[in-house]
Amino acid sequence: MEKMWLGFGVEELSIERQQLADEGAALPGDLETELNALLTDNGKEDDAFHARVRLFMEQSTRLPRKENFPYDEPSDLGEIQLSKPLNTVSIPHKSPLQIKSCWIVFMAPG
Repeated sequence: MEKMWLGFGVEELSIERQQLADEGAALPGDLETELNALLTDNGKEDDAFHARVRLFMEQSTRLPRKENFPYDEPSDLGEIQLSKPLNTVSIPHKSPLQIKSCWIVFMAPG
């Protein structure tokens, strides 16, 4: 049996299901069926369960986005830099003292 910090249990899989939905992942029927089966295994989190979870997690990282997903969220630095709008506002260089002073003003009570 895996150490609890090395594997996902049913609770973590529930969170992963929501994360996939929030990211607009297009979960094919066979993976959705497997996820449902994993979530309803009634607490049987043995080695076979963890092997199935690892396989599911590997497959879920390569899922395409739904066609109607409204956001384009690149994951690697190059894609992020390419998706950056051309008309961005640059922040002028501030000294650490000026930045700390700004935080003091915004965080001051009253």
